[in-house]
Amino acid sequence: MAVLIGKTTRIIKLLKPPGNLSARSDGGVWTNYPLSHYDSTGALKRVVEEVSGVELVGAQQDAVWVIDLDRAWFVNAEGDVRGPYPWGGFYASVGSKKALCHLNRDATRRVECLEPDGKKRYPALSLPRELTGGLLSFSKDRLLTGDITGGYLNYYNTGGLAAKLTIENAGITPTGDAFISIIVDDKWVDVCVSNGTSRRLSIKYDDPLRFPFPLKLSVAAVDGDRTLVYGFDRAVWYKNERIEKSFAVDDRVYRKDIFPHHWRTSTNFVTADSSDGTIILSTSGPTGMALIGMRWHPESK
Repeated sequence: MAVLIGKTTRIIKLLKPPGNLSARSDGGVWTNYPLSHYDSTGALKRVVEEVSGVELVGAQQDAVWVIDLDRAWFVNAEGDVRGPYPWGGFYASVGSKKALCHLNRDATRRVECLEPDGKKRYPALSLPRELTGGLLSFSKDRLLTGDITGGYLNYYNTGGLAAKLTIENAGITPTGDAFISIIVDDKWVDVCVSNGTSRRLSIKYDDPLRFPFPLKLSVAAVDGDRTLVYGFDRAVWYKNERIEKSFAVDDRVYRKDIFPHHWRTSTNFVTADSSDGTIILSTSGPTGMALIGMRWHPESK
């Protein structure tokens, strides 16, 4: 099934398990294996057999790019195919209007875009060459990259790297608010909740006899003014920013006292960048799966 989340949430039953999805503005979806168009009721409208890529990137006017290791096809809303075209972006590709773009790893470190007619263009970005992470979004003089395995977000302007953010975890509180924990350094994390509250907590794990190098705990849950931090064989419940309870964790304690609260982002939790700059985080925990939208304003005063 495909779950489409917007002002309302809808479920579309699919005939085959998809590898990837691309939402359409008419309420339907594109799926792959093979490329198929389902309408908002779940009816199969068309199957496009000419393409064989494993990655889908949506484009304007309900078109979709289909990508494999070194090729890309453009398919419009009616299923007409253009390509294949040579393309090296694969999983690091994003859509920009009707084009397919990625951060080219050649010597110039530039943004490369592929148009539906197969022509390539290179936006004239006034940016430094020393860029890290995969491309998430860009404009004339701004660029956002991300390392989805480590949670790093990098914001560049004409002066170079202007801001950096490391997302440690995300989840939902028992009252339905979203929380995101952001790494400050090796010892501290900021926990931000969508109800407007925040707190700074210690995540330092210090056991020099067993581990001669510094380690970090992880924020596992937020419940009102309480925060659960857990890792290795140790857990701490904070009340606001003070330790309420600290205890050792083995398998039995984990099942009883940690697992019923534990939220965990997937390794690829930065899954999309929308037109208004919202970064989508996916996570799962005791009440199911959740998608959390986060707006980051690195240049706000």
